[in-house]
Amino acid sequence: DLAGYLWIGTAEGLVRFDGTSFQTFTTREGLAEDFVNRLAEDPRTGRLWVGHYRGYVSVSSGSRFEPVPASQTSFLPRRTGPLLPD
Repeated sequence: DLAGYLWIGTAEGLVRFDGTSFQTFTTREGLAEDFVNRLAEDPRTGRLWVGHYRGYVSVSSGSRFEPVPASQTSFLPRRTGPLLPD
């Protein structure tokens, strides 16, 4: 991402690697679900958008994540293709 972290989506959460250690984010940190299958960083804001296996979407908010209501994700493709539109 813009801060230099490497993000890895897994079936058990979203993992951030800072070059030294790994930190796992799960529903405890606000993800809509643990199974992560798509990631995108908004180049304008630096916010990380997270796509989940069941079609849910989460977005970074500081050091946590927030589920995004379905009413606010109608512009996103479902389960395939890029998470953010061009």
